[in-house]
Amino acid sequence: MKYPFILRPLGTDAIELRFPDLVGARAVFQSERSGIHNAITVLMDWIRERQQNRRKVPLPSTVHPSQMHVALPPDLVQAIHQHNEMLERSGELQDMA
Repeated sequence: MKYPFILRPLGTDAIELRFPDLVGARAVFQSERSGIHNAITVLMDWIRERQQNRRKVPLPSTVHPSQMHVALPPDLVQAIHQHNEMLERSGELQDMA
């Protein structure tokens, strides 16, 4: 499972890292290199917060060959699927975003 991300400049001294599939999954860094290096941390923190709040973790859109992305390890992919299925079965699904 691969989540695409976008880096965009904010003025002259900051870069925004954003995961377009995940509302609110964003951070600001001082350099593009720092944003790329920390992308996995931003994604993992966002996923962890969703799971703690018993909210669905959306699946990623298709990643195009030239697109930057974070690839999740298989055990985390399985945990996300199990989490989403548990919410659906229990009727506790809060939202789709």
